[in-house]
Amino acid sequence: MTLSEPSKELATRLLGEVSFEERLRAANLTPMGGTLEHSIYGFRQAFNFLRIDEFEDLVAAGPRASVAYIDPDALGRWVAQVFGDTELADAIGEAIAEGTNYVDTMRPVKELMEHRLSQCESVLASKSTN
Repeated sequence: MTLSEPSKELATRLLGEVSFEERLRAANLTPMGGTLEHSIYGFRQAFNFLRIDEFEDLVAAGPRASVAYIDPDALGRWVAQVFGDTELADAIGEAIAEGTNYVDTMRPVKELMEHRLSQCESVLASKSTN
């Protein structure tokens, strides 16, 4: 799915931080340590938190393996409700529908997030020079 260029207002929201009440809950899952919850206060922070490791890499890491987990549905709702980016939320929903497992679902989601971040930076850079 191609994302249209965000408005300056949307780009500003997506690159900003949200309140405690609007945060996204995530978790780092480890076989030895269990689940460590994280609070995410910005779209870029969510992007940076999300790691898409291959299964083989996790196996090779053994007991030190970890999965940076963000619930895909919660991410889509957060993007739509907190930031107001329904276009990106719809694209995330499409990726979720096509995915067969967490990695296959979240890899295109992370790519969408990266694309949107790039768009936001570009919009704000061009608007500040005008």
